Amino acid sequence: MAVSAVAGIVSAVSAAAAASGGFFAALFSLAGAKAFAIGAGLSMISRALGPKPNLGAQMRGITTTTREPAGSRKIVYGKMRVGGQVVFISNSGDDNKYLHMAIAFASHEIESYEEIWFNDKKVWTLSGGFQSDWGTYVTIDRKFGTDGQAASTDLVNANVLWTTNHKLSGIAYIAFRLEWDADKFPQGVPNITAVLKGKKVYDPRTASTGWSQNPALCLRDYMLDDKYGLGEVTANIDSTAINAAANLCEEQVTLDAGGTQDRYQCNGVIETGNQIRANIEQLLASMGGMLTYSGGKYFIDGAEYKTPTLTFTEADVVSDIQTQTKQSRRGIYNGVKGIFVSEEKNYKVLDYPPQISSTYATEDGDPIYLDMALPFVTNNTQAQRLAKIALLKSRQQVVINMTVNLKGLQVKIGDTINVTNDRLNYSSKVFQVIDYSLAIADGGALAVNLACIETAAAIYDWATSDEEDFLSGGELDLYDGRTVANVTNLTFTEVGFKGPDGNVISAVDLTWTPVTDAFVELYKVRYNKTGTTNYFYASSREPRVYISGLDITSNYDFRVQAENLIGVSSTGTTLSNQALNGDTTAPSAPTSGSATGGIQTITAEWTNPSDIDFKHTEVFVNTSNSIPANPTAVVDGEEYIVSGLSGAVTRYFWLKSVDFSGNKSAATSSFNATSVVAVTSDIGVGAVTTPTIGDDAVTITKLANVLQSTNYVAGTTGWEITTAGNVEFSDGTFRGTLVVGGTTLNSNNTLNSNQTASDITTGTLDASQITVTNLSADSITAGTLNANRINIDGVTLDVDGSGQLLIADDGVGAAQIANGAVDITAFASGIQPVQVVSTLPSTAAEGDMAYLTTDNKLYRYDGSAWTLAVDGADVTAGTLPANAIVANSITAGQISAGAINTDELAANAVTAAKIQAASITVDKLSGDVSESFAFGLYNATATSLSSTLVTFGEFTTPAPDADIKKSGVLQAVFGINATSPSGNFTVGVKVERKSKGATSGTLLGTVVGQGSVAFGARYIEIVGNLMGQFDMFGGLATSQTSPSTVYNVLSVEYQSSTGRTRIIYASNDTIVVTTSVYYNADKWTSSGTWIAYSPLSLTRFGIIGISALTNHTLFQPLSASNTEETYRVRAQTFSLTSGSASMAVGLVGQVHLLR
Repeated sequence: MAVSAVAGIVSAVSAAAAASGGFFAALFSLAGAKAFAIGAGLSMISRALGPKPNLGAQMRGITTTTREPAGSRKIVYGKMRVGGQVVFISNSGDDNKYLHMAIAFASHEIESYEEIWFNDKKVWTLSGGFQSDWGTYVTIDRKFGTDGQAASTDLVNANVLWTTNHKLSGIAYIAFRLEWDADKFPQGVPNITAVLKGKKVYDPRTASTGWSQNPALCLRDYMLDDKYGLGEVTANIDSTAINAAANLCEEQVTLDAGGTQDRYQCNGVIETGNQIRANIEQLLASMGGMLTYSGGKYFIDGAEYKTPTLTFTEADVVSDIQTQTKQSRRGIYNGVKGIFVSEEKNYKVLDYPPQISSTYATEDGDPIYLDMALPFVTNNTQAQRLAKIALLKSRQQVVINMTVNLKGLQVKIGDTINVTNDRLNYSSKVFQVIDYSLAIADGGALAVNLACIETAAAIYDWATSDEEDFLSGGELDLYDGRTVANVTNLTFTEVGFKGPDGNVISAVDLTWTPVTDAFVELYKVRYNKTGTTNYFYASSREPRVYISGLDITSNYDFRVQAENLIGVSSTGTTLSNQALNGDTTAPSAPTSGSATGGIQTITAEWTNPSDIDFKHTEVFVNTSNSIPANPTAVVDGEEYIVSGLSGAVTRYFWLKSVDFSGNKSAATSSFNATSVVAVTSDIGVGAVTTPTIGDDAVTITKLANVLQSTNYVAGTTGWEITTAGNVEFSDGTFRGTLVVGGTTLNSNNTLNSNQTASDITTGTLDASQITVTNLSADSITAGTLNANRINIDGVTLDVDGSGQLLIADDGVGAAQIANGAVDITAFASGIQPVQVVSTLPSTAAEGDMAYLTTDNKLYRYDGSAWTLAVDGADVTAGTLPANAIVANSITAGQISAGAINTDELAANAVTAAKIQAASITVDKLSGDVSESFAFGLYNATATSLSSTLVTFGEFTTPAPDADIKKSGVLQAVFGINATSPSGNFTVGVKVERKSKGATSGTLLGTVVGQGSVAFGARYIEIVGNLMGQFDMFGGLATSQTSPSTVYNVLSVEYQSSTGRTRIIYASNDTIVVTTSVYYNADKWTSSGTWIAYSPLSLTRFGIIGISALTNHTLFQPLSASNTEETYRVRAQTFSLTSGSASMAVGLVGQVHLLR
């Protein structure tokens, strides 16, 4: 099967071959021959894909020295910085001044110690010895782990219970003696590590033993190691393969920065506590290698392209070729990233530059990374090359399984072959063999099953342009608290303070630049007279301290140490032999001096210095730009005001600072200002009040052109008087005579001139305007009053031919007719208005019509009674629409027999309630109500199972008859074959449906209820029965398209008591009431995505812990659909720690499509 390409352990032939007799012996037995093979391709790919220990933590722990009574031993290959195991510790000397330790670094002989480190300080190198003065405080005695090596002379001579018999034969260790010094070891015993060249290995090419970084030689050594390794014998490792792999590793690769490097190197530490298989995988990963076992021998190969030497054609194939053109998403990625141990960055565990393909990422829809740790790689360029190989190998999609004749015995796992096949359009297509087994062909002939995956030379290509810059972006120095940096810029200044008794005392102001470390808690200060050891101490959380009480005639030493939260201190920064003479330093001068002129005043302002011993400021003022001999004022603050000035005068200012010791700063430069005289703009709004205005001070020229009342609105309210002589008042009283336009109006409100009818506007003179009690004809000028001059309440009069008054045509308007004045009797004959009544009149004439308000209907009087009836004959044919017919008013008796056919029936109008029981026969149905199909999946070989899901096969259900949506059900039987299981275990089987890529959801309705079921599950309720609208493969969302969250459906239940459908979904998210909910059968996934059945991620079957074949029944709901659907069956094991399990070659049963 294709999955074996990344399997953790792959056999070269099947167990069935071993049973066939002597032709092939059983190729491996993990318990017996201790032989096993690593899967084809990069072994670390399978390590990255499957369950694994925390390699990151293990890699970072390499550089930590520990004290564990039962710690695992270590094997160091290549060059690496490692911590050790403290195997002995003791004290000696007065007050236990000396600490003695023996630290074991490797459980074998090593080539050399290159460097020794205490925490992050390099204290010794092979080429330069002790660094700085470390040799004063440290002695080392190096032991290289030879058999029978002598005991450490340093430890024996220290009389600390170490004798000449304590040889630690075969253990590389160093005996240390540390002399206590608070400055050298501020945090106590340091973490001691060493950079060393590790184990010496045998090179069969030269028949010599020596130190090597060659991964193939290191792997060979570990496989032959009978103490900590595989314990194999030399004869079982193919020498030709190991020599080729060793040569490959030493090929030179050109670097982007110039120069070359070995193609593959191995530098790392074997933890003997790990599984041997895991250690071999890590060694193989350093060369992208593969370990296979065939014909009784192990074959070690590095990552390289091998040109095929064999071609298989249709003549060699004895059965159909099975092809798989696309790998599962689990085995495909478009980027590879991970960690390695960087020699360039002092052997820190960092991220190597990832290899990513934007083309593949676009093809896959999003970035998919393989996290591949490389614990035996210390060069970032080598890590990049291995990552690229892993990436490109994963994109080889085509896998073939074919049974060939005995020509197949010429290949082994890892070999490349050419395949030519016309039907598949293969012409010398290159494949790599990833699995094979013996088989019996038709007719009983012996044959070989080959499983192969496509490959290409381009996978292993590397150009300098492929190399990414290594910027140590993954570097993160975790704070361990074992070292603290020193302060910088330590300075001291003598100052004077005013003491509690009012006298001035001398002190030292000690300042420094703080440490940029968030974990530093305080600073410790030590001081003493130079040449003495009588120390005094102070502390501060700020970067300064004041020290008083010193002898100003002596010299002093000062030291400042930074201390972190766990009590670790820096080595300290010192000032030595500092003379004290008392405070003679003048303070800084004031700054920012300025002056501002005011009315009869000038204000001077400044900023006082920040000197700790500052006392006050002396202010000097003069009328000219010449500083006076004595200060004008002494000011504690930062402002001085000169007042009582007359007119515009100028004053000059100077400032001096004075400290408590009487030291004065130099004078500042002069600054000045001029007082001002008040002008109009200086008088505030409203400042001039009535008492301040003199009598007769306001003349006509001071008045505005217009005087108005505060409520004046032209023509409406208030009053106005203008200087032009215009006035406007609301009311006024005149006790004299008012002349208007030459006409005088006297105090009796009468005009003094006679008025004729022509002087009165038509229609404006009514009786109230005439003061004459009895208006006689004598009062009206003859011939001046016409009818059109008379208007009575809006009625216009006219005269007829005889001079009689009458109402003029159109002389009465609507306003002159009173409400209710016109009743039905006022209408002319032949006009019959519709009456609006609450009760039909008891008397009426034929043709009367009335609108009855109690039923809102129109009635007519037919001469004998009021009626609503309309004769049907009066209705024009075809003019009466359906909505004009009262619902349920037409009964069966009014419908002619046979008048209604299927055309008259609306869609879905005939419901179950309308159909007579037992009246529909089968011949009236279109399409099967339920459909059943035989089902079967068959693989030529059993499918090996692992702790991760393995695909058994795919199947397709046809579209239901007549495009009817039906719910599918799968019932099938399958077999599980267990071989030497560790105990009882379970097998989980999972059926997944392939998405069609639907992008829009169907509205189910609006949420009317919601609540919690359990953690991770909630429910919503929607009105109506929705049971038939969806299945458990689909998903819910609150958006019809492109939802941000899709919820899996766990359960659906219609509750008849409430008339609601309750849907339980997998989430803690609350879908609130009134939210619209949509359903999508494909969960809004892209076409081709495999979708799981939500309520049951997989079905588990219990397997008894014996070697046996057991059969099991699978019942699995499928989707509700009216189209063709595609599914796949997958399986995995649980709690199977040893032994193996596989699914038998077939899975058979039935598929039911139910309506």
